[in-house]
Amino acid sequence: AGVHCITLSVTNFLGKESDKAAEFRIQKLTSETPLPTVRISTPSSTTIGAGVTLSASVDTSSVCPGEKGEYQWSCVSNDCPLLTEVGEEYQSSVAKDLTPSDLVGRVVPGSEYEFQLSARMRGPNGTISDSAVEVRQSIRFDGDRIVAGFTRDSPSGDISRSGTETLKFQATGLDPSDPSNSVQSLRFSFKCERPDGISPCFKEAEDGSFYTGLVDGRQWELKVAQFVEDSEEDTFIISVTISKGSGGDLRQDTAERSIRLRAVQEGEVVLSARVDQDCGEGCTGTSSSTEPLSFAATILNTGDLEEAFPQQTPSYRWTINGALVEQRHLLEPSTGADNNDVVNAASITVSPYNADNDTSIIPRSGRLDIKCTIEYGEGASGVAGTSIVLVGPPVCATESCLDLEPTSSQMPNISFRAEATGFSAPNPLLFEFGFKLGDDFQMQQAASLERAVSLQTQRGVNEYVVYVVAVDSVTGGRSKAETKVFELTEFTPDGDSCSEQETSFQNAVQSKANEEADFERLAATGDSKAIFDSVKAANGLGNADPPPCNLDNSNGGVRRSLLAEDDFFEKKSLEGLEALLETLQSGRVADAQGALTSIQSTYESKNPTLEQAQVLAKVVNQALEILADSGASEVGTSTIRAALRNAGQAAEKLKDCEDTASKCDDDQGTFQRAMRLMETLQEARTIMRRDAPSGSTFVAVSTRIGQAVSRNTLAAASIANVEFDVAVMGREDTMRAAAMITTPSMFRSWCESNSVCSTRDRLTLYLTSVRDAEIYTDATASLPSEQQLGHFSEAEEAPKVVSGVFEAQLDFKDEDARLCNVNTECKMRLTIPMNSNLESGRSAACIRLAPQEEEGAFSANVAVSDADVNSEGTHAICEVARLGRYVVMSYSPPPHSPPPPSPPGK
Repeated sequence: AGVHCITLSVTNFLGKESDKAAEFRIQKLTSETPLPTVRISTPSSTTIGAGVTLSASVDTSSVCPGEKGEYQWSCVSNDCPLLTEVGEEYQSSVAKDLTPSDLVGRVVPGSEYEFQLSARMRGPNGTISDSAVEVRQSIRFDGDRIVAGFTRDSPSGDISRSGTETLKFQATGLDPSDPSNSVQSLRFSFKCERPDGISPCFKEAEDGSFYTGLVDGRQWELKVAQFVEDSEEDTFIISVTISKGSGGDLRQDTAERSIRLRAVQEGEVVLSARVDQDCGEGCTGTSSSTEPLSFAATILNTGDLEEAFPQQTPSYRWTINGALVEQRHLLEPSTGADNNDVVNAASITVSPYNADNDTSIIPRSGRLDIKCTIEYGEGASGVAGTSIVLVGPPVCATESCLDLEPTSSQMPNISFRAEATGFSAPNPLLFEFGFKLGDDFQMQQAASLERAVSLQTQRGVNEYVVYVVAVDSVTGGRSKAETKVFELTEFTPDGDSCSEQETSFQNAVQSKANEEADFERLAATGDSKAIFDSVKAANGLGNADPPPCNLDNSNGGVRRSLLAEDDFFEKKSLEGLEALLETLQSGRVADAQGALTSIQSTYESKNPTLEQAQVLAKVVNQALEILADSGASEVGTSTIRAALRNAGQAAEKLKDCEDTASKCDDDQGTFQRAMRLMETLQEARTIMRRDAPSGSTFVAVSTRIGQAVSRNTLAAASIANVEFDVAVMGREDTMRAAAMITTPSMFRSWCESNSVCSTRDRLTLYLTSVRDAEIYTDATASLPSEQQLGHFSEAEEAPKVVSGVFEAQLDFKDEDARLCNVNTECKMRLTIPMNSNLESGRSAACIRLAPQEEEGAFSANVAVSDADVNSEGTHAICEVARLGRYVVMSYSPPPHSPPPPSPPGK
């Protein structure tokens, strides 16, 4: 209570302030703590399988210093099954996640419920506002797309007509919004068709009726003898349609399985196979033509074929909608193959639809029939296939689908609003926003239901190409990026000298930063999105350069930047990192994505300070851990690349820590820092694996750290390889690094005998590069001795590490299925670039670094004592038998002894 004075000064867009400030006096008569100002930002509809985040924005000006907002979400509709806890406590975060596990089995598809947010304030002395502000929002929960299919054991491909065999087609149905079918029943309907769509499938009985087989729930049993025999090879299309709901909430999907009945001679072996689509973490019933499509053929009776035709190998020929698949159609053509060569491989990954060239074999939308003809040497052949439905990407249905407000502003006003409008698609849409830098898309707001976001410029005065992409929430299809230009113009300073103008600029940007990035007050609001925006604002203002000074009385020298010498933004960046670390305590995917995107530009042109590096390393590690553990995908390689760069920068800077230094936390010892980086890399590759198309190298490369992932079918894994360009310490240009499996027989025999591997259909090969080897070697107890290397003790130069650290790993979708271990050799060829050309007379050794957690250090072992080096002397070729981390050391071998003199007289 008491008399309060409020002053108001006005600054125009040129930065000119009013001469006088208006003053208002008010008297507070009660001690009641005021209420926060909130506005719900939750979407009006969602799918049950996607979940929803109940959220709101909080007006920062409504939260006074020392106060803290508290929030409570409740469902106020009658018979609402959500948030039913009576007297649920208020929480500090304004956001509350309703995950699929909260909704599945409880919410009937098509239901609509009203939610209420109650917001109150807790004062500095712990007093709580007497009442709460209440706002409401209704949300409709739609059912997810249901997915029909057949089990892998269901008949497929070529089948012999001989015998009295009964074919059992077992259907599957997946409803992400009701997997147990407890809320709505799942109905199955089977059908058989001929390719012409007219001819009957089954023989006609004497009474004129047709055979219908036996339907038992989700299984259809058909006797081979009851199929018509029009020719020696008859094709039949078996389909199942699954249904849920009715009327406007009816959901349906259809799956097909094609079989070919063949008349065979006695002793003839029919090659039986199936074709499956690889959808990474799971197929959704439809696919997007803007994404690579992967298919794999599996021979089902390999044992019979090997017995009948020993020493024979299969060959493959693929067609899509009747057209032969050639090398030019593949996402990654085979090395050395001609573009017009027909593909001969057990699996294929074809390029997305592209109307502008002939590398695409798929249409923009419609039905896709994929067939694979397999010949087993000269002994047997068979055909297998599958069909999918392609959906085109979202399209912009108006002249422009991106609105900016405003389209230009003057420093230090670096924020603007971007809104997506006018996109069209058959499924609900998500929207991704960011900046386009050349050919690179730097995401600022991950794909979400929000159509409008606030963006902040990051690189000072410039023209910014802003983009939005609409993402199909079912297929993942992405629209063409819609772009518009936002222009940030120079600040107009006050002052009659360069020094005065520079001070004017500094005061303006610092004042704006204090206004936009008051992290203490922002944390009190409980609005994590506001914190992410403010971190970007502080970064954008800190990256700004003062406008040039062209006064006649200037000394003509190089102007100094007060921002570069002042620690204001250094402290502001540290405060921002600490605020980000606090938001990650929620464990929410949205907070992890927001934290990573908000700092992806912070250290592009500068390195973190020692204090910043300690927090930066933790932010990146914890954010990636949340994303990896949550199963999040579609994170984007630009976000992963920036995270890897930030992790590398932090790890390099933390080398300045002394283990006992007061400036560094207790967990910043050399081994602990290396172990944290290892965890960060593992989490990053777990996320990358989810998005990597089969049979293709998926890369996220930064200046400090690079990572490449290759997912392959088990048939192709024996020849899997990864190649990508990495930054190398001491070299200006990037250089090629590679890893290749060289033991196909070892892998196949191991996989067949392993209970986990034998059930998998994909193997992932990783290669990671860390430019600065000292991050690991500083934590190594001792590098190999001169004697272990075979180094010549009298040489002028001692042995030294001449490369970064390269790690090669294999694993499956589950981390418990490691292929290579202490007892299993896993031979691989690593091509490791060196920091400089190998000097004349020096040799290269490949050293494996293995963590010894009990000793708190790495142990170094010589894996290859005399490694091959390419003719240019730039790369070491390490033929290794174990996976793990490797560095290259150079050393001087003993000089060759001269040959003994010839005996006299000879």
